[in-house]
Amino acid sequence: MHRVREEIEEIIIKTLRECSPCTSEEIMKRVTETYHSKGVDARLLRRILAELVKRGVVVRRVDYERRKILFSLPAS
Repeated sequence: MHRVREEIEEIIIKTLRECSPCTSEEIMKRVTETYHSKGVDARLLRRILAELVKRGVVVRRVDYERRKILFSLPAS
């Protein structure tokens, strides 16, 4: 389980490098495409995103116009 979690973190970070900022739905789509046979649970993805935000690896902000929460990598 720990290995899967690390792999999902890597996919999330790679996704945010390519399409930052992204909604959780866009991130979930990318993770699902990669893990299509393993069936990633949405709750697990939300927990991993929350942990990445808490650790400062990912930044979370609200887009009020789109009414979505966006995730991105912090500015260097």
